[in-house]
Amino acid sequence: MLISGLVIRRSGDDKRPDGGIKRGRRYARQVRARARIDENSRVGLAVARGMAAYGDVESVRRTLDVAQTMINFTADQLDDLRTQCSVTAELTQQEIRMLEGKLIKLYCKQLVAKARLANPLPSDIIEYPSLQQWLRVVGLTQESIQMVCFKVNTLEDLREKSEHELNSMLNKNCIYYKEECRRLRKALSNLWRYMDILIKGDTENDSDLYWDSWDSYHLRKEICSKPILSRQRCSIPSESSIPYHNNNNDVLPAASASLILSSPPCISSLLKQE
Repeated sequence: MLISGLVIRRSGDDKRPDGGIKRGRRYARQVRARARIDENSRVGLAVARGMAAYGDVESVRRTLDVAQTMINFTADQLDDLRTQCSVTAELTQQEIRMLEGKLIKLYCKQLVAKARLANPLPSDIIEYPSLQQWLRVVGLTQESIQMVCFKVNTLEDLREKSEHELNSMLNKNCIYYKEECRRLRKALSNLWRYMDILIKGDTENDSDLYWDSWDSYHLRKEICSKPILSRQRCSIPSESSIPYHNNNNDVLPAASASLILSSPPCISSLLKQE
C-alpha cells in the first residue's frame, strides 16, 4: 500500500545488516557531545555566579571594616564627651547629638551592607555590627549589657522585640532603669527608621537621629553622690559658703573670716585629742 504517494529510499548504510547499529552509535556520540557542552555551560555559569558572589562578599566585608573603624573612633569621642566634659553645656549637648546621629548612620550602613548577602553568612560577617558595642554606645550599664546579650545574639534580633520585651531585658532593680529603657527604645527607633530611609533611598530625611545620652550620666552622678553625703557625720560647709581669694585683693567679709577661723565640730574634736 502506498502512503501519500511517497517513496522512501534507504541509504547505503541502512541496506547493510550493521547500518542501523552505526547510526545508533553516531546518535549516541552526538548526544554525549551535546551533554558535555551543556555540562561545561552549567559549570561555567556556576563558576561565574560563584565569583560574583565572592566579589559581593568581599565588597560587603570591606564596607563593614571601614564602617567599623569609623564606629570605633566616633564611639570613643562620644564616651569622652559624656565623661570628661560638662554635659550641662549646650555646646557639649550639640556635639553629643551630632555623634549619636553619625553613629546611627554608620551602624545602618553595616546593617544594609550585611543584608545584601544571602544566608548562610560567613562567620566573620555575622559578628557585624557588634551588639555589645552598640549597647555601650547607647549608654547602658555593663550589667544591663550582659543581660541583653544573654537573651539576644545580634542587633537585628532586637528589631523583632516589642517595647515590653525590650524593657524586660534590662535590670529592673537598677536605680536608673527607666532612663536606660528610654534610651534603648529611642536609639533603636532611630536606627530602624534610618535603615528604612537608606533602603528607600530617601537620604535627605535623616534629621533627629539622636537620643540625648547625656541625661543618664548626669543622673548617675547625682544618684551616686547622695549616699556619700548622707554618711557624713560632721557639718561640712557647702561650696557656695566657702570663701576663696580671687586675686583681686578683695577683703573678705567679717562673716566669712569668722567662718574660716571657726573649725568644724569634727576637726575641733581631733585638735583637742592631740
